[in-house]
Amino acid sequence: MSLSSMTARGVCALAAGTTTVALVLAACGPAPLPQPRAGVADGDLRASVVDPLVQERFSISGRLNSSGVRTVRLEQFEDEKWVKIDRPAVKTTAAGAFSFDDVSIDTTTAFRASSRAQTLNGTARAAINTKAIRVSSGGDEQDAEISTLPEIAGTPSPDLAKASAADGMVQAQFEPARPGRVVEFSGRSGDTWKSIGEAKQDDDGVARIRFSNPAAAEEWRARAVEQNGLDAHTVADEPTGWEEQLREEFTETRLPEEWTHRLSDRWLPGRTCAIISEDATEFPGGEALIRTVPLAELPRGVEGQPPSAAKRAEACVDARGKEQLYAGGMISTAENFTFEYGTAAARVRFDERRGQHGAFWLQTNEANDTEIDIIESFGRRDSPLTVTLHRTTDSDVQSYRYKPPLEDLGANTSDWFANYHIYSVEWSKDEYIFRIDGREVFRSEEALSSSPHFAVLSNIVANYEIPYNDGTGADMSVDWVRIWQ
Repeated sequence: MSLSSMTARGVCALAAGTTTVALVLAACGPAPLPQPRAGVADGDLRASVVDPLVQERFSISGRLNSSGVRTVRLEQFEDEKWVKIDRPAVKTTAAGAFSFDDVSIDTTTAFRASSRAQTLNGTARAAINTKAIRVSSGGDEQDAEISTLPEIAGTPSPDLAKASAADGMVQAQFEPARPGRVVEFSGRSGDTWKSIGEAKQDDDGVARIRFSNPAAAEEWRARAVEQNGLDAHTVADEPTGWEEQLREEFTETRLPEEWTHRLSDRWLPGRTCAIISEDATEFPGGEALIRTVPLAELPRGVEGQPPSAAKRAEACVDARGKEQLYAGGMISTAENFTFEYGTAAARVRFDERRGQHGAFWLQTNEANDTEIDIIESFGRRDSPLTVTLHRTTDSDVQSYRYKPPLEDLGANTSDWFANYHIYSVEWSKDEYIFRIDGREVFRSEEALSSSPHFAVLSNIVANYEIPYNDGTGADMSVDWVRIWQ
């Protein structure tokens, strides 16, 4: 292991002997740790924070490989020798566990815990030194940046709602992360700052709040409060300049101008038992209803090769034990609107019945590129939702997939399919960030694309879903679609 890789880990194991410690402190290299001398126990040590910041309070805990209560002192290595730190000693538990609280450092420091030789109940016990650890300083304070997102957050609801009812988001990214550290948000208009709310940093160091229109403020500020010896730290910036490029609320009772039916009246490759039909998509006013519809007979006038009787008997038998063919719907902006990089969001209510495959996705006309599946829903099952990146090459298709558990999304799983949810992706040259109701669920730097993409809404029945279908149709209701850059 190289010096750089050891340093990146933040805490390096050191040898117990003085000479070896000095060498390892100098190089933090791969030198093996010496074994304890015969008849002498040792122990382990660990810091509660990797790369603590200067003056940040943390704890150092460990366990002696010795039974019975003992007194333990904390020592640090300086001037090529171990020196007792000026702080009270602690007692171990009967099992040898101990902890030193409110430790802080100004620079990278090596620590060990030491217990002197002692006699207990007439029995002599040898001195014990734990293995040493090197605690690296993470710098003076957290690095931070603040940004805003367009209206991609909302509260799940069974009712249609105007696109303007969704909330934007203000988020601050702190490094290194300090999960649980409170961050206070405020916005400025003119010379006046107004407190908006607070949130805690998550495991990735991100704190976020919802706000109806982040662009309304001239400047945003995020303040990480004092914690564990750290002073408050503030970052400020102007709102991110998101501009809306597409807004479709399906208010009319016809196919909107930006959208066209896609792959209509043809047998779909790899989907033996289904066709795409324009009749499967309806616009009652205020939503797009995209349905899977059971067909009473083999459709005529459909492009492509229909399944033979033998193929239908093999692939198209549903949960009732009957052969069943289906029509599904698909609309897209392929002919009228494409975009490269940005944020795309849709408010959708999926059907909980299994045997259908509803989706909101981005596709490109490039032969070797990436399909961005913002959300796919398969009805109520163990993993009903999926976000996926499909990268097509000349030789194969590579997929990068995540199935967000409903219980991790902060919503009642029992009524998930009764409500509309906002599904979105933030697509940049560096990564994709997928969110549901504004909550990040998946982030990937794989399968990056710089090609123009168009939006697609679809609800179909694939061969692998037929066995779960009960012979009825399923609805996918789309309230609105919005795209920003």
